[in-house]
Order: sequence, then structure tokens, then C-alpha cells
Amino acid sequence: MALNKITLYKVLKYFLFFILFLILGFAEIDGMHPFLFGMLFALVWCNQKIYIVTPLYFLAGALVDYSTQNLLSLAVTCFVFVLFYFLHKKFGKPLNKVLIGLYAFLSQTVFLFLHTSSGNEFFVAVCSVVVGMICLYAYLFFMQGLFVRGLRRKLLLDECICAGVLFLALGVGLCSIPDYQLLISKFLLVLLIIFLSLCLEKTQGFAFSILLAFGALIHGNDYALFLSLLLMSFVLLITSNSKKLFTILGIILADAFVNLYFFNFYDIYLFLPTFAAGICSFCVPNKTYKKIKNYFIFEKEDFCVRDVVNQTRKQLFKKLFEVKDVFKEMQQLYLAMSKKELNPEDAIETILEQVNCNICKNCSNKSFCPYSQTIFYDESMKTVISLALSRGKLSVIDVPPIIMKKCQKINVLINELNNLVTEYNKYSIINSSVNSSKLLLAEQLEGVQDVLLSLSKDVNKKIGFDIDLENKIMEELMLENVLCCEVFVCGTEKAIDSVTLNVKTRTINNVKIEQVVSKILKTKMKIFNLKKSEKPGFSLIRLKVINNYDIIFGSSQQTKWGSTISGDTFSVVRLNDEKVFMSLCDGMGSGSGARNISMQSLNLIQKFYEAGFGSGLIIKNVNKLLSLRNEDDFSAIDICVFDLNNASCRLIKIGATVGFIKEKNQTKMIESSALPLGILDSIEPAIDDHALSCGDMVILLSDGVVDSWEDIMDLKNLINNTETENPQTLADVILQESLRQTQNYAEDDMTVVVGKIWQKL
Repeated sequence: MALNKITLYKVLKYFLFFILFLILGFAEIDGMHPFLFGMLFALVWCNQKIYIVTPLYFLAGALVDYSTQNLLSLAVTCFVFVLFYFLHKKFGKPLNKVLIGLYAFLSQTVFLFLHTSSGNEFFVAVCSVVVGMICLYAYLFFMQGLFVRGLRRKLLLDECICAGVLFLALGVGLCSIPDYQLLISKFLLVLLIIFLSLCLEKTQGFAFSILLAFGALIHGNDYALFLSLLLMSFVLLITSNSKKLFTILGIILADAFVNLYFFNFYDIYLFLPTFAAGICSFCVPNKTYKKIKNYFIFEKEDFCVRDVVNQTRKQLFKKLFEVKDVFKEMQQLYLAMSKKELNPEDAIETILEQVNCNICKNCSNKSFCPYSQTIFYDESMKTVISLALSRGKLSVIDVPPIIMKKCQKINVLINELNNLVTEYNKYSIINSSVNSSKLLLAEQLEGVQDVLLSLSKDVNKKIGFDIDLENKIMEELMLENVLCCEVFVCGTEKAIDSVTLNVKTRTINNVKIEQVVSKILKTKMKIFNLKKSEKPGFSLIRLKVINNYDIIFGSSQQTKWGSTISGDTFSVVRLNDEKVFMSLCDGMGSGSGARNISMQSLNLIQKFYEAGFGSGLIIKNVNKLLSLRNEDDFSAIDICVFDLNNASCRLIKIGATVGFIKEKNQTKMIESSALPLGILDSIEPAIDDHALSCGDMVILLSDGVVDSWEDIMDLKNLINNTETENPQTLADVILQESLRQTQNYAEDDMTVVVGKIWQKL
């Protein structure tokens, strides 16, 4: 069923093209026939099938005039155009409007040659070609708006003017059809005027109807027909909202009034075409007119689709918020599940109870032991247990003499105490490890909450859609010969998020597109994504706001003398459109072991940042994970997160050596007192926020570089006095001068990373 509809649509479309060719072929002004050939080139330019349109053009032209001269002119026009068209296809060269005009002119050379028999005839032929070239570009601009942007987009001003040229030509053509007393011509003109009035927007339909009337006047100077059509157009304008019957009666009365009042004549031949056109239009159902009208005057604003987008975002916000609450409950559960460790006093009491229960309670000498039931005995045993806990093991010499003297099971007692102390220590280690894991998981769940909360806030921002901006962008792009059928401006009322365009692929001009969109939105926009559209021959282009700043970086490294692998690693990663992550990790020692731990630490931190976790939580979690390792290794971390919107940075130092910020007139030194990652269960990193200016450079150094200088101020002066705008040059200078301080002997791995912020034009 769908296939039949598509086939019917195509047949109807090409049938209308044939009728259009036929009418334009008949169009004549003072012996000139300039209106036909331009339509062929315009339709092919608008992606209509050349192998269908060209035969229709030739057939229509032949029906209008089947003389040898005309047939030869038609054949040459078709041959020249088809030849150049397929040459472009073969060599992959796109057609443009200039070439279309050139090929159209070349196709008319035989027509000009065939009309050189007399000077007057040649002059008429030249005028015909010149007028035809003007009509070609008028058709082209109107057709590209019609076929590229679709019927449901309002015509732009220049497109309306070009459409006016076409309707003027149609008026001339309809009056040029050979028939008796213009009966057929008048019938078609009246029918077309009624159709325009009922199916187009009021003022548009009225304007095109007047142009049809002027076309009729230009052809034959028939003022009666011109005034009748003019008055009919006015009647249709004022009665367009009335019932169709009154509209039809109105045009019949208007025709009769003009002929009787101005020309004192009105017979059956003048009445029949108007009456027949009225009857035909009356027989067409109102729903058909409404259906056609929907294609022409309602702009495709997709308010329903846009509302669905906002509603979907609202539902997503709700889901994200609910998921965040789930993670919060899980966090609370893990916190509640973590068991408190026994403090030393409680541990001693517990072990004492176990000793009394396991040894003294069933002792055969219990009734004769003077100390087993006294406070003095309990205090002595607590002293022994405390000593066993502190030393990890109890021996005979550690037992007080009073207990040694009276207790007949002293060896059993010592063994029991040692067993209990060993079990307690194992329990304490396991419990501490389990609690650390639960607390670590709880902290990670807290981080997930923060990420989900941030996402939910972003999603909850209502997206605004500005139809006026979209239309303005489309109009400006059309003026730059960029054919755009759809524009989608997405953003809030205060800020534009993105702009998506559906552009004809062969007309894409990246520079023009960025310039036009930036000018209209009054902010710098840049193309960041281009892909094929589902609409054949079109591409989807997405533009986003350009950040005010960006960074470039340089780095320089030297491994420790005698080592082939550096224990230092660094990374510069763009987290998103606004953030850039630059970091340096110095693993303990040198070689592959140090490099592995530094890479693990750096990769873990980087992944956390890319996932959107906060700095404090990242450091806390990474440190906790590294502290659970059995190896005795650690890492010093230097992190700089650049904000490209406001030219600022956040510096985070964990056990790292000093860093520097080189400004235009001074150099700042950034210090840290935090211990490296993996030494203690909890650390407090040094976090500093700094505002930057264009050209400022952030310098991260490993301790191998800093330790090569006896006085750190000398290093600071070197950085301050090095006049360069290139971060790579600065990194090389720092490393070379640091090596010179140690006579080119690297006592440790040496790494310099420099990031420079710069403002985009």
C-alpha cells in the first residue's frame, strides 16, 4: 500500500512537471519563447531525475512547436546538459549555480545560430536567451526552496520574488495556449487563481493571482481579462473564510461586473470558463483543500516533538534522582554494617573472661587458690594480658611471681593467653580490612550520588527552542548558497547548547556556516560533528559554542642514570568541552616497578575524573585503594585541572614537590605538605584554585628535577627569566639546566610538564 502511494506520488509529480513544461513552452512575448529551457536546468539542480525530466522537456517542447529548427534546438539543449551532467558524475565534481548557468547558455548556442538569417530575428533570439537565463535563476532559487526545505516552510522574500517570476510566466503561457476565444486559457487561469486562494496563505495567494493576471495582460493586452482576474483575486481574498459556494458566486459576479460595467458586453463565451472553473473547484471536497493547505502554510515547528523532548528529560531527571537515593541508602547500609573495633580495655576484659571460663572455672585447685576470686587477681591478670597484647606473645618470665607461685597450671594459662591474643590480633586485622572495604565502598557510593545529582541537575534544565532564530539562520544560509532544509536550535533562554543543521551535502561551506550561525546567535560557534543525514543527499551538521580558552602543553623527561625505564608518568587529557586534566605521577624509586605503580595511580585518578567524581573524593578513594596493597610503594601526584571557560585552574598536590605558575611579570611557587598516596589510610591533599591570564603557564615537576637544585629559588628565577611563549621550549630549558646542576648525572627520574593557557580569537 505504501509502495503504491509512493509510485502514485512520483507519477503525479512528473505529470505536473510535464504540464509545467507545456505551459512554459507556449509562453510567448513579441515572438520570444524564453521561459522553457530554464525550468529543465532548475529541476535537475533540485535533484529531480534527469533521465525522466529531460524526455518530458523534449516532448513538451515538441508538442508546442514540431518544426525542424525547434526540434534541433531542443535536442541540442538536452544533449549538452546531459553530457556535462554525467561528466560531473563520472569525475565526482559537484555542480554549482555558475556552471549550471554556463551549461544553460552553451545549450542555446545552436538556437542562436539557427536564428541568424536576419538581424532582427537574431536580436529577438538573443533577447530570448537573456530573459531565459534570468528566468533560469529565478526558477532555481524558487525550486530549491520548494524541494530542499520542503513545502511546509514559508517562502523567504527572495524566493517569493522568484516564484512571482514563475507565475508571471505561467500567466503568459496560459494565455498563449491556442484555443477559440481564450476559453481554455480563461478556464485554467480562473481555476488556478481559485486554487491559489484556497490552498495558500491569504496574501501569498493574492500576490501570485495578481501576477497571473499581469502575465495574461503582457501576452495579449486583454484588459477585460486582466481586470476580471484582478477583481476575482480580490473577491477570493476577502471571502476566503466564507463558505465555498459564496466564494464561487463571488467570482462569477465579479467577472460579470467587469465585463458589463467597463465593456458593456457579457455573453455565454465569457461566462462558461468562469462558471466551469467554479463548478470544478466546488466539486473538490473541502478536506482536500485543507490537506493541501496544511502542506503550504503551516510551518513545521514540531512543538509536539519539542515538548516530548522536555518531558523525556524531566522523566530522566526523576529517574536519576531516584537512583541517587538508592545509592544513598546503600551507602548508609554499608556504613551501618562496618563493625566497631574493640578498644584495649574491652579487649582485656574479654580475654580475661575467656581465661576464667576456660582455665580457672574448671581448675581442680580452684577451691584452694586464694587469688582466683579476688580483685587483686583480676588486676594482676589484666596486667599480664596487656603485656601480651603489646608484645604479641607472652613468656614465663612475663608472669608476675604471685601467679607463678600459686597457679598449678601456669603453662596451660600462658598457652591459653597466647592463643587468645593471637586470635584477637587476627580478628582485629580482618575486621579492620573488612571495615576499610565497606567504608571505601560507601565513599564510592557517595561519589556516584554526586555524579548522578550533577547529571540530574543538567537534565532538569528545560531546553528552549527559538523558532525565529531557526528561520533567520535558514534565511541567512540560503543567501550564502548553503541549502538548509531544517534548523534545530537547542538551549536554555540564557545560553545556547547547540545548533543542528540538515544541509544539502554539495552546498556545505564550513566557514560560511560557522560565520552565519555565530553572527545570528552572537556567540562563537564551531562545527564539531558532521555525518550523513537519513535524507538522501543531505548531511547533519552540529555546532557548539567555542570555549574562550584552550591549552597547549610541552614535556621533557630524563631517566635515572643506569635505568632504561622512568618511574615518572604524565598525562594530558580533555575531560569534556570545558575541562582539561594535566597530571604528573612520581612513583617511588625508578625502573619498571616505580613506573607500574605511577601508571596505576595516574590511570585510576584519570578515570575517576573522566567519570565526573569530585577531587576530594577521588584522592580519598585512590589513596585508600593503594594503602590496601601489600607492597611498600607509594606515589607523589601533581594534578592540574584547567577550566577553559573562565581561564582558571585547580592544583592538587599529594606528596609532590613544588610547582610553579609562570605569569607575565612574575612566577608563583606552589608548595605541598601532604604525604604521598598509599602511605596512610587517610590524607588531606593540598588543593588550590588559581585564576589565570592568557599566556600563563603551569609547571609540574618531579622530585628528580627539584632535588638537583641546591636552592629552589634559583629554579624559580630560571623559570621567571626564561623568555619564551612555547611551553615545550620552557620544559626543555628547565630539564637541561637541572641536568647541568648535577653535571648531566641524573640521580633520579626527571620529568617536566608545562601547560599554557591561551585565548581563542
